[in-house]
Amino acid sequence: MQGEPPNNLVCGGLLDRLKEALLPKLSPGLHWIRYFFIMEGHEINVSEALVDNLDFPEGRAVIDGMDWPNGKYAAREFLMMEVLA
Repeated sequence: MQGEPPNNLVCGGLLDRLKEALLPKLSPGLHWIRYFFIMEGHEINVSEALVDNLDFPEGRAVIDGMDWPNGKYAAREFLMMEVLA
């Protein structure tokens, strides 16, 4: 986190939605997931979602569609997901 994230900022809903969008598309094995966004006021200024270092437009749409608390902050998270056969 960077800036001044509000106390009510929770990313669990984002992770659940990203997982729903990802699981049907992933092959068994390890995968790297990264997301990033900058919130300025009440709008997302920049967003990014990558899976295995490739653009994931559906993930970016999930980020952009979330109801984030107003403020001036940025969030970046790196995740590893293992899909079992």
